[in-house]
Amino acid sequence: MSIALLAVLLVTGSSQGAQKGTSGPLQARGADAEFVPGELIVQFESDVSLAERRDVLDGARVVKSLGMPGLVLVRLEEGASVRASAAALTREAGIAFAEPNYIRQATQVPPDDPRYGELWGLNQLSDADIDAPEAWATTTGSSTVIVGVIDTGVAYDHPDLAGNIWVNDDDDGDDTDDDNNGYFDDLRGWDFVQDDNTPLDYEGHGTHVAGTVGAVGNNAVGVTGVNQDVAIMPLRAGGPGGFALSDTIEAFNYACDNGARVVNGSFAGPGKSLAEANVLKSVDCRNTLFVFAAGNDGVFLTNNTSATNAYPCEYHRPSPHGFSVPNIVCVAASTKGDGLASFSNRGPTAVHLAAPGGGGSGAAAQILSTWPAYDAVFGPDDMETAGTWGDQINVPDLPPVPADKAWDRRAGIASSGTNALSDSVGNYANDVLTTIRNMTAINLTGEQGCLIDYDLRLQTESNFDFFGVFAGLDTIANEEELASFSGSTSGAFFPLTADLSVFDGESTVYLRFFLESDPTFAFDGAYVDDVLVKCLQPNGADYNAIPGTSMASPHVAGVAALLLAAKPALTVAKLKNALLKGVDKKAAFTNRVSTGGRLNANKSMAVALDVTPPNTTITARPPSPTRMKTATFRFTSTQLGSTFQCRHMTGPWTACASGKTYTGLKPGLHTFRVRAIDPAGNVDPTPAVDTWRV
Repeated sequence: MSIALLAVLLVTGSSQGAQKGTSGPLQARGADAEFVPGELIVQFESDVSLAERRDVLDGARVVKSLGMPGLVLVRLEEGASVRASAAALTREAGIAFAEPNYIRQATQVPPDDPRYGELWGLNQLSDADIDAPEAWATTTGSSTVIVGVIDTGVAYDHPDLAGNIWVNDDDDGDDTDDDNNGYFDDLRGWDFVQDDNTPLDYEGHGTHVAGTVGAVGNNAVGVTGVNQDVAIMPLRAGGPGGFALSDTIEAFNYACDNGARVVNGSFAGPGKSLAEANVLKSVDCRNTLFVFAAGNDGVFLTNNTSATNAYPCEYHRPSPHGFSVPNIVCVAASTKGDGLASFSNRGPTAVHLAAPGGGGSGAAAQILSTWPAYDAVFGPDDMETAGTWGDQINVPDLPPVPADKAWDRRAGIASSGTNALSDSVGNYANDVLTTIRNMTAINLTGEQGCLIDYDLRLQTESNFDFFGVFAGLDTIANEEELASFSGSTSGAFFPLTADLSVFDGESTVYLRFFLESDPTFAFDGAYVDDVLVKCLQPNGADYNAIPGTSMASPHVAGVAALLLAAKPALTVAKLKNALLKGVDKKAAFTNRVSTGGRLNANKSMAVALDVTPPNTTITARPPSPTRMKTATFRFTSTQLGSTFQCRHMTGPWTACASGKTYTGLKPGLHTFRVRAIDPAGNVDPTPAVDTWRV
């Protein structure tokens, strides 16, 4: 390999990467710089010893080896001229040549996705981002890397996702289980909530997560993901009621059995399950990295109580807080200003690193990503059209409701416009159930993934008075409860959504709002406004900006997939190591996450691709012979950030640090060995050795 090519590789793999805010091709380390200040690439002759190298460098120091015998990166003393030093060293005996660490332009240009500029988590001028463009100089992803997205489903026909959706090539869609995996025609994953092969997203959360992992990049549509090219495996395990443990366990098994190298789980709860943990560390899943959100409770995950735990994120911890599951990364949320989001859980023994998750005010401070598109089939103004809504107040075994206490359209209190549905103009009557429903049927023929949006202003006695939403196929029977609430919204209208998909395809659907009161207290009752029934728009595209650790986690899962695209042979341990060792350390994350830092894709890429072992040098040793029964050794590594292992005589290798001291030494000959381990996990194959006599 030529020296020029080595210089290119060194620069494009650098953590400093491309300059922010360039409109043309990204520039490495600044558009105006010809070479890296204060650095040289030096080629020593093969017969030059380490001691001779130190002498000839005269104050400059070796930073690291560049993979070829005698080829090293050298950092000059402060203020030294790069060109003059290169010329002087080239004239020295033992040096074949010395040259500047030249800078090359990366050929990667910003993707042409029109909303790319809004993705501050990937790239922004302040650099409080994951340095995605710098990592893309190495790779933009690969369709051979499968990422399981276990969530509320995925809008897999979204134009900005469809090209990156995993396809099960082992099943041909002929209504049989061709691959004998227990799932019929699972061409695009599986829906474990409804137990079918259409894992569509009826809520948006899973589609948002999938877009951060891998919305199609450079397609002139919408946004791009961390991976511009990847295989997203949609696995629906969550619905309006949350994520049932049985569904997530099935989804974990499916992902592992069907080739997912990375799985994202943007969900958390206090329940600790041995069954779930055992699946994650099973033989089938041991080669899969699981990335989980730390949760949005804003607490330190330190105590084994329901208020301060978040699973499955904490399963990596030893007992009693976890089950020592090694293949987990737990993620907190960082803000646009590189702070820790106020809602984010944290804790240095529980959470590994932070990643962009939003927070603060305004959509620009949140995380933008893909979202399912909907068509309105009813509302939002139909409810205010005379004759379309009717009272149903003759409830058996309850007193009749006075006319002025029944549901009706009311003026003056509304979330928009001038009218809202209300159960009364003042206090509602005690010990009654008042209801109202549409009298003209809603037609959902041919529709899929239907939801009902509505605004609710509620004032009731908590746990005694209840507001509810039902739907049915006629104007009498309540077939399905969609939602139920008790308490108060403190005078404000809350926007709410309920899942209506159980009625997908029905030609006559009726909604019913009810309010049931306790006979003790009287409150203002309920107001409902802007009722909208909407259904998924096939092949539709929408986008949304929201905050959460749910949005942080897929940034990490996406980078994990990006690293695997660059180096498919990475083990789970090395993949996790690269993610954690590559963080940007920031004060905001100190003592809040174990790494003290925020995700950096480019630095993690450098760690993942580093195969050059460090070289270890002993810099201070005891005299020999000596009468002292104490010996202290100091040592260094050619690679910054290295850790060390020491060995005395035939004892085991143990972790150590420079300044290692042995005491109580017996008379005789002693041998000390030390080896460096760099951040990428490369171990010095030729440990430094010293022998002395006591």
